[in-house]
Amino acid sequence: MGTAKARELYFTAEILNAEQIEKLGLANHVVDDANLESETLASQEARRRPRVAWWHVKKNMKVAEEGTLSEALDSEAARMIRTGETQDQRKPPRPREKRRPPRARRRQSTGLVGQ
Repeated sequence: MGTAKARELYFTAEILNAEQIEKLGLANHVVDDANLESETLASQEARRRPRVAWWHVKKNMKVAEEGTLSEALDSEAARMIRTGETQDQRKPPRPREKRRPPRARRRQSTGLVGQ
């Protein structure tokens, strides 16, 4: 959307329907009321993906849009290595209903007095 249309909407306070919102690019996608629950559940599933990896993907996209090809390739290579080293990559998170309850851990004594 251009600045002229943005100003028009701002100053007129025009109420838009879902089709207009989607056409203007103000929403990624619009769903029917009947599909809202299934689409919401799919969106929640997407949020369970490894956050660190997706952060790196977003950064790579920004470098690809604004930088040179060489910078984009270097960024992607470096971020792939970093992503592979994260806890997210090593073991997928368990669904909440299957997680074990937290357990207390005892601190081990160093054997020194006062520590």
